[in-house]
Amino acid sequence: MKYRAEIDGLRTLAVLPVLFFHAGFSQISGGFIGVDIFFVISGYLITTILIGELDEGRFSILRFYERRFRRILPALFIVIACTIPMAWIQLDPQRFTDFSQSILACMAFVSNILFWSEAGYFDTDAENKPLLHTWSLAVEEQYYLFFPVMLFLLWRYGRRSTLGMIIVLTLGSFGLCEWMSRHASSANFYLLPSRMWELFAGSICAFALPHLRGNQWLAGLGLALIAGGIVLIDGTMRFPSAVTLVPVLGAVLIVLFARKGTWVARVLSWKPIVGIGLVSYSLYLWHQPIFAIARLKFGHRLGEMHMLALIGLALILAILTWRFIEQPFRGKRAFLPRQRQIFTASATGMVVFAAFGLMGVTSQGAAFRYPEGYQNFLLASERPSYHCITNSSTFSETFPLDGCFNTATNPQAKAMQIGDSHGWAISPIMIEMAKAKNISLYPANMNACAPIPGLYWPKADRPDACSQFTENALGWAAKHEIDTLILVARFTLLFEETGYDNGQGGIETNNGRISTFSNEFDPNESKETRLIKLRHQMLDRLVGLSREFKLIIVEPIPEAGWNVPGAGINLMKDIGKIPYLSTSYESYHRRNDPTVSLLHDVQARAEKGRVTLVRVDDLFCHEDTGRCDNIVDGLPLYFDDDHVSNAGAHRIVPRIVEALLSQKQGN
Repeated sequence: MKYRAEIDGLRTLAVLPVLFFHAGFSQISGGFIGVDIFFVISGYLITTILIGELDEGRFSILRFYERRFRRILPALFIVIACTIPMAWIQLDPQRFTDFSQSILACMAFVSNILFWSEAGYFDTDAENKPLLHTWSLAVEEQYYLFFPVMLFLLWRYGRRSTLGMIIVLTLGSFGLCEWMSRHASSANFYLLPSRMWELFAGSICAFALPHLRGNQWLAGLGLALIAGGIVLIDGTMRFPSAVTLVPVLGAVLIVLFARKGTWVARVLSWKPIVGIGLVSYSLYLWHQPIFAIARLKFGHRLGEMHMLALIGLALILAILTWRFIEQPFRGKRAFLPRQRQIFTASATGMVVFAAFGLMGVTSQGAAFRYPEGYQNFLLASERPSYHCITNSSTFSETFPLDGCFNTATNPQAKAMQIGDSHGWAISPIMIEMAKAKNISLYPANMNACAPIPGLYWPKADRPDACSQFTENALGWAAKHEIDTLILVARFTLLFEETGYDNGQGGIETNNGRISTFSNEFDPNESKETRLIKLRHQMLDRLVGLSREFKLIIVEPIPEAGWNVPGAGINLMKDIGKIPYLSTSYESYHRRNDPTVSLLHDVQARAEKGRVTLVRVDDLFCHEDTGRCDNIVDGLPLYFDDDHVSNAGAHRIVPRIVEALLSQKQGN
């Protein structure tokens, strides 16, 4: 295969946007499209090599995988090996468990499946996962499990028939991608079937290239499409989807038409650009572990200059890895020159790393790193095992959830607790106390869904999911003669649409989603105008709901802003004991007082006795100190940055149960 310097230049166009995007530079809003460019390049290069071997009658599947192992594994092994000690020092047990799972998945080339399965509401922030980026390697390796064999089997029917079948598969995969972008966005992002068309696009280039000539204009258009995608595409768009055609088509045009003599080829063949392209694989491998560990160590103190320095560090490590790890394993004088040697070494490395990953998982994140006295803290930091919560993609099939109800005999009260994940977090203790008080309780919780009739998510995959879930829940409650609803939700997030900043360096990165009371969304309407409407409509909807059911509304639960168990563990390392941890009461008031005022307006407008408000901030926060408890007496009150742990729920639930029983007695 003839070397093309411009392809290494195209690799630079792929890797640098990814780095700057992951570093948080807002100007590179579409930097993630670099992965799609890599897919096209990979499909083109591998298919070109395979076609040459098939034409010459020297195709060998073992030789193919030997090349893949030499190309992929040495650098991957060294990066993981260097990441492990940093993770050992910096990651708390929960994150270390996640990290260990990712090592296991990486060794089996299924990390894309792992990260898809974890891509839920409570998943650790993506930017803090050292091996998150290996999902794209898994997609490629899964593709190369079947593609060479498929090409070999089709080749007997001729080049044209083979190309025709690849085109059919490309169209099928693209159609699946577009459908999944609307109905299963997380699976669409991570899994091979809906990503395969991008690799196939590169394969088609390998067939078409010998029949085409360079073209200045088409090569320039390809460069323009990539540049436009980098700055114009952003995370609010469905991706991958039809919009992914922009970077994919851009890469295809450059591969096909940026030939020697075109100005695009001259630009991409400039030595500094080619140099970055040559080390792009190692650079891609290094950047995410470096960024993740730095963010966990220094948090939001990292500014743009710090991130630029980290990019420089990644580049230095990439050059060293390319020179002393990648290159020695490739070429005519490769280290471990025999096929059996490279397969044996690869298998040994994979087993060793998998064994380490298994140790990390089975030891609960190497919890033995901490003194025995901290085990209770670690156990109390675990998320509730209670499963009774649903997501936008599953609610219609699973409502009501089996096994999630507490039905008392001759109950003194009967209620449905309906809410979002804040409601789910207290549900286990609600069930426990309901049983003790002879109360029939029916929890119904949906991630990110405030229980207000008619609430839509205009920019979500399923805009009507929340509205439909609430409608189903209310219909079920009416059918079963439940007259009281306990509403527990993060109402403030509807209006803030941003995570909580506690003013002490704890800035939550999980933002809210845009919500309206209409499935029509006017992008030209100002945020201020839209939120004013949202407040008025929320008031009307809750007052209207109070005519159908009695309401017990829990006022906003204090948020923490930082991951409380993680912050506690980091402090333990410094002071040698479990700390007291708290946040500002003033910041709670500043963020939540408008919501509390709105809820009081609901109570004032509703018929007397139909709406009961339950205040909970005073259960965590103290006027005399101006602080809100996060960790008290060795126990975390939250299992992340805003959801209460069982210890936190034990503060809240008795007051809710008291309000419910008082309301019944008032009848």
